[in-house]
Amino acid sequence: MVLGIEKIKKLFIKDKRRSERLILPVTIDYSLKNPPTESSWTGPITTDDIGGGGLRFNAATKFKKGALLNLRIHLPHRVDPMYVQSEVVWYAKSGEDEKTPYFIGVEFRKMKADDRREYVNFICDKILTNYLTSEGLIK
Repeated sequence: MVLGIEKIKKLFIKDKRRSERLILPVTIDYSLKNPPTESSWTGPITTDDIGGGGLRFNAATKFKKGALLNLRIHLPHRVDPMYVQSEVVWYAKSGEDEKTPYFIGVEFRKMKADDRREYVNFICDKILTNYLTSEGLIK
């Protein structure tokens, strides 16, 4: 049983955040404009570092710490995206991609309660689907 738990633990990214981060791909768009216009969105961008309280994505430019970003989060099962107001809490050079050389870390600030519930359920469902059998046993 311990080996199965270790598999699940590897899905989480360890750090000092209030909520765990997951290696789980999600597509987003972002806009610095408030309120955003259709032409102000940048994306789609696929991120694989998400959590209940924020996410990290790669960008072509760095943003000032404290900058407010509007996000559209596209979950695979939804027709329409979720809209989230977020704040840049950190940035760093990624060194991975010349076109998007910065990691941008954002914390969610405003999100509809129903959307937050659906977002967290999406994360939980992915964990269960990837790591548990249909009988509830660890794969």
